[in-house]
Amino acid sequence: SSSKELASLLYSEHQLAEGRAQSIADIYRSHKSALREMLGRYSTASAMPQLIRTDWRMDMDVGNESDLSAKKPLYHMALHTTSTGGAA
Repeated sequence: SSSKELASLLYSEHQLAEGRAQSIADIYRSHKSALREMLGRYSTASAMPQLIRTDWRMDMDVGNESDLSAKKPLYHMALHTTSTGGAA
C-alpha cells in the first residue's frame, strides 16, 4: 500500500493528526524492508509463540440501579498461542 493510504488509515482509525500520520507513514515506508526482515526473524524464532486464536467478550458493569450513568464496559480476552516448541 502507498504511503498516502497508510497515512489515511492512521488518521481515520487512530485519530492521529494528518501531518503526524503522514510522517509516520513516510518513516515506515523508508524502513519497510528492514522492519519486515527483523519481524521475520522474530516470528520464526522458536522462543516466540505465535497467536493462533483469540476469544473475547464484553460485559457491561452497570454499577447500581440508582446510577446508570456509572456503567462501564469490561472487555475479556483470551489469547491462544503456540507453545515454544511450535505446537498449538
